[in-house]
Amino acid sequence: MAVFRRTVLKCACSAIGWLIALVIAIGGCTTPTPKAGIHEMDSPDNAEKWGIRFESIRLTGADHFVDFRFRVIDPEKAGSLLSRKDKAYLLHEPTGKAFPVPVTKVGPLRATAVGPKPGRSYVILFSNVNKIIQQDDPVTVVIGEFKTAGLRIGTARDSTPDLTPEQETAWTDQRRDLLHTYQACMSGCLKDRACLKQCREDYDSGLNAAYLEVLQE
Repeated sequence: MAVFRRTVLKCACSAIGWLIALVIAIGGCTTPTPKAGIHEMDSPDNAEKWGIRFESIRLTGADHFVDFRFRVIDPEKAGSLLSRKDKAYLLHEPTGKAFPVPVTKVGPLRATAVGPKPGRSYVILFSNVNKIIQQDDPVTVVIGEFKTAGLRIGTARDSTPDLTPEQETAWTDQRRDLLHTYQACMSGCLKDRACLKQCREDYDSGLNAAYLEVLQE
């Protein structure tokens, strides 16, 4: 019996040792796939063909907009990306939905220039209706014939540094007022799902309108 037990124990130890060796071997042969992010958006093709270098793509305006930025390297090549004639939109890859550039009374919220300046950064804001686009989601930016896929939304910001202090204060006040209205709306709905959904839609559209209004002040 003692011999039998020693044999079983020896086999078990051998099996465990073999499994450990296998795990180590697999771990040593497996290279983690890096997550695409804003630091990987730069591409030689963008600089060579389109004359730009990516800077960032991220959520802004309490996540109701997507802020896309690029720097001009070659003004002549980058000209088409800054022309109003070329339509720009953001494609959310998981859902296939397209998000346009918001249009205000002073025009679309995108940088345009007849003569782009080398070394200058330009911004395009895309709508994020109902906050469908989330942090780290893959998206495709399309501007006329320019198209770049697989970009991932970067870290969200709680505030918007591009606003002046006065605009930031106005934006904070508007968000607070809209939130109070939204909460009152939900209280009146009780458990009516259709009513609650309408409250949310009104709140989101109100935030969009308020942010655009603040930008134009």
